[in-house]
Amino acid sequence: MIAAHAAPCTLTGFSWMTGDWHNSADRDGSEERWTLAPGGVLMSSAFEFEKSGKGYAEALTVRQNGAAINMVQRYFDIDLGQA
Repeated sequence: MIAAHAAPCTLTGFSWMTGDWHNSADRDGSEERWTLAPGGVLMSSAFEFEKSGKGYAEALTVRQNGAAINMVQRYFDIDLGQA
């Protein structure tokens, strides 16, 4: 029997995330933008708002942490007053 092994998890494997993304159900009410920042950290800003004005904004980072990948995400209300 041959043992199967997964490839190491690295940020390079997440390069497909870079770019601008939209909710296909409401392209104007949403956007998520990913970029590779200096130091090899993936950074994102995003928002999604309904026509009623309810929604959220968020900031995200994805970074290598030894052999693991960590994602930190922070949500905000429409005024950026409540996190």
